[in-house]
Amino acid sequence: MIGVVKDYNYRMPGNPIEPMAVFHLKNDQLFGGGTQRYLVARIDGKTSDGWENTLALLETTYKKKAGDFPFEYTFVGQAFANTIKGERNFAITLTAMASLCISIASLGLLGMIVFALEQKTKEIGVRNVSGASVGDILLFNFERLCSIECNRICDWRSSISYGLMT
Repeated sequence: MIGVVKDYNYRMPGNPIEPMAVFHLKNDQLFGGGTQRYLVARIDGKTSDGWENTLALLETTYKKKAGDFPFEYTFVGQAFANTIKGERNFAITLTAMASLCISIASLGLLGMIVFALEQKTKEIGVRNVSGASVGDILLFNFERLCSIECNRICDWRSSISYGLMT
């Protein structure tokens, strides 16, 4: 054993940190046997010339050992940035869709309230004459419709053969 490093996430940012072992292989073992052909290398270069020289050396060594397999490389920072960017785009899309669903549901509920109010014009007139304001009448009908829908949802949940976790 040469050394131990601090835990770090070498996969997607959402994945838990898993154990990893790094082995020093001889040249003839570098690309043999396994199905995965990945090499993780830490390049310690402060200038772009250092990076370019190291990457050129890695590419020439790869071409000698790997044959006609293409030499492709990515930087861990870029991979994490792309993953986080994709997750942010997904979160924005999910938020927009959820907002759209909530607004459509609110319009449906408003339509149900208006329909119920039109069906009960006599009751509303009696309540209005008795001293109830329009807001009180709307709130009463809204509460009644919500309780009816909650009862329907509970009945629906109990009819499912496997049941739902609460």
